[in-house]
Amino acid sequence: MLKIFISNENIVFKEELYTFDENNLERIVKSLNNKYDNVILFGHNEAITNFVNKFGDIFIENVPTSGFVSLKFDSDNWQFIDKGKTIKTLFPKDLK
Repeated sequence: MLKIFISNENIVFKEELYTFDENNLERIVKSLNNKYDNVILFGHNEAITNFVNKFGDIFIENVPTSGFVSLKFDSDNWQFIDKGKTIKTLFPKDLK
């Protein structure tokens, strides 16, 4: 079993992510510091579902509570992300 530990000093809390607006979420993601190769976002619907549908290559009707979607971008600059690839989805219904 793979275990990943993330230290508290690597966690950044942003009140701006408490949004239901995918345009605001996109603005926040595109303003990320390029020193980060990977980010994990926790947010709200409709913003999350609309974001993964705009930037992923698989249509997802709804990202449910506790749902996970991994996207990969061919860009080293967050400001210039465009259509990426949906690498993985994991939803509570998949764990039954």
